[in-house]
Amino acid sequence: MLAAAGIALGSVGTAAATLAIGDLLYGVQPFDGATLLGVAGLVGIVSLGAAGLPAWRAATVDPQASLRSE
Repeated sequence: MLAAAGIALGSVGTAAATLAIGDLLYGVQPFDGATLLGVAGLVGIVSLGAAGLPAWRAATVDPQASLRSE
């Protein structure tokens, strides 16, 4: 949920920033849909990896063994 909110807010910020620096872009249109979707997808994949891998590792730990070690 936080990643989706960040992507949404980032998209709005990107739209505002491209209006400001539109003349400085080289080889990319200010509102290039493929670039924006690619970056949003990459951020989504990275956030799933950053949250999913620790959650998967935590789910595979035996609770009894963890409590015994404390």
